[in-house]
Amino acid sequence: MQFEDARNIVRRITAPLVRAGDRTLLGVAVGWRGDGPITRANRDEFCVVAYVIKLDDRTRGNAQKLLNQLASNADIRLREEVRLIETGGVFRPLAFEGSEHGSISTLNTKKWFASLRPGIGISNPTPDDPTGTIYNPAAGTAGFFLQDDNNVRDTYLVSCNHVIARSRKAGDRLDPEDPEVIVQPASLDLSGHDVDTIKTLHDLQGRFGVAELCGFVPLEQDDPNRTPQPQNFVDAAMARVCATKRRSELSRLPYGGRILGLAEVDPVTQTPIGSGLVYKVGRTTGYTEGTVPHVAGSFQVDYGGWTATFVDQVVMQRTPDNSSACFSDDGDSGSPVLTENHGLVGMILAASPNYSYACQARHVINELIANTQVKLSLVK
Repeated sequence: MQFEDARNIVRRITAPLVRAGDRTLLGVAVGWRGDGPITRANRDEFCVVAYVIKLDDRTRGNAQKLLNQLASNADIRLREEVRLIETGGVFRPLAFEGSEHGSISTLNTKKWFASLRPGIGISNPTPDDPTGTIYNPAAGTAGFFLQDDNNVRDTYLVSCNHVIARSRKAGDRLDPEDPEVIVQPASLDLSGHDVDTIKTLHDLQGRFGVAELCGFVPLEQDDPNRTPQPQNFVDAAMARVCATKRRSELSRLPYGGRILGLAEVDPVTQTPIGSGLVYKVGRTTGYTEGTVPHVAGSFQVDYGGWTATFVDQVVMQRTPDNSSACFSDDGDSGSPVLTENHGLVGMILAASPNYSYACQARHVINELIANTQVKLSLVK
């Protein structure tokens, strides 16, 4: 199957899948008929892949029946084979909220850094309920940095909406008179001494604040009654860097090397050009290597009480050489994903036990520009 044919099928059955409300199928994407990463060499050998939690005879039958129904609703015929892929669980955003899952990285990306960098732990400690805890415990990862081309003194930290903007949806607003402060290290990663000396949210923000939330891409919540069905390209937000003494290494990763620019991608598949190998650096699992087996993915992310559908996502799978059991884990949301040539592919959004999913960097930048009206470019 040609890539365009497979992508067209994925796009046309995404909305019927969401409206069906059946969690048998968690999402669909474009994959290669064989095993291993998608590369230029095999771009004409594509198929549709469908994600299920567990692959067994009962699931196969139910999934195939649902796929046929979705195809009928979308007025298409699935003439080609559809591969069923086992995820091992639902897709969850990867903010860390207090229960350790990932292995501790060799180089500690949770600690305080003298200079801000992509791949280190951050958080927005502003509590969702101001009458509750002193600060919000959720932690994530700094993805990359952008600059205002009309005012080069303004630099912005980029991460996921659910990490630094508290999962803001369409219609939500920011208070420019009282900006929410992003801290580094994340509030959960402070030492015992620091925790003992911090009495208020203001104390925490004053000692460890590095940026002020200034823009976000609203998350569109699933609503089966809406036509067309709400869809998201990214989960992203940005904060203006205010810690001027910590700006010296904004493109340098903790494990060495720098982000050298946006990854070169195939013009048809938007897959990173090269071997198909990628790596990421994140707050929880540090440096991990992976491949890109699926692209143009559409799937639902479970935000705990509500879901949102994402389209045109890049899918990663860990390589056997990793010491970590997964490519990304809780606390790795926002992690930058790069090619072996240090080109920025995207930013980790969510994961299941077997796969990780990233928003494409070009979508993140374009959507932030559209929502903030700031002329932005990548710091490299």
